[in-house]
This record gives sequence, C-alpha cells and structure tokens, in this order.
Amino acid sequence: MVEVQDVKDRVSMIEGLKEDSKGAQAEEEHLYNDVLEHISAGGKNGQQLVQEALKAQQIKFPRFTTV
Repeated sequence: MVEVQDVKDRVSMIEGLKEDSKGAQAEEEHLYNDVLEHISAGGKNGQQLVQEALKAQQIKFPRFTTV
C-alpha cells in the first residue's frame, strides 16, 4: 500500500540524491512504478499519489534515456 506521505518522503529523498543523477533517476522510476502498481491493484488516492509523484519531475538533475 502506498500512502501520500510515503510519496512525499520519496520525492524528498530524490531531491537529496540529485547530485547522483543515476541514483536519483532510478529512485524516480521506482516511485512511478510503485504508484502505478498501487493504482492498478485498486489502491486508494490514485490522483493524489500521481500529483505528488510528478513533483519529482521538477527536480533538476540530468536524466538519461535510451530513446
């Protein structure tokens, strides 16, 4: 179960990792996956969780893609 405060805490953790861009990006991806899995399993507060999780996108650090 994912709670709103858990997501806020994880976004703060990502902020603290921004100097380690690979670590921050990995945690950001794990956060999004966990929120999506929670929602797909019928978990509550989906909209709030997504709104909080997307705040991680506002954190400035280099993100790497393979596309």
